[in-house]
Amino acid sequence: MKGYFLRDDLTERVVVDGWFMTGDIGILDEQGRLVLRGRERDEINKGGMKIYPSDIDAVVERFERASDVCAFALDDPLYGQTVGMAVVMPDADDATIRALHQWMKTHLAEPKMPARWWVIEAIPRTSRGKINRDAVKAACAALEPLDLVRILSAGARP
Repeated sequence: MKGYFLRDDLTERVVVDGWFMTGDIGILDEQGRLVLRGRERDEINKGGMKIYPSDIDAVVERFERASDVCAFALDDPLYGQTVGMAVVMPDADDATIRALHQWMKTHLAEPKMPARWWVIEAIPRTSRGKINRDAVKAACAALEPLDLVRILSAGARP
């Protein structure tokens, strides 16, 4: 790509030394294949630790009672950012929330565990069907998060 038509200002931001910088983050695996991890603008910086929301999404998507999910960055006074999560579950009773929490604890490192959760009816998406993490965050800001302390402690054994 040589640049945006009649938009030198945009071109300067995304073309560096002749390369178009997409903002995609990836790694090369053991076989030399490129594995995309997420987008630079979606990356969550929790106290210097880089967390990719797509890693969290991939774990929750495998939970049989979750039909859709979106992890996103939340401002945090201690860490700078922490993880928030919106999840769509037809049956979101306390037992299901506890089961999802246990599933995530088994499959995610502790720093990746979302600090606040919202159960919503649908994940906002772009016109192309992609998750719009900023729109999800804005939708959740207008709602009360789950009371995880109450839900998780109610299922704890004495």
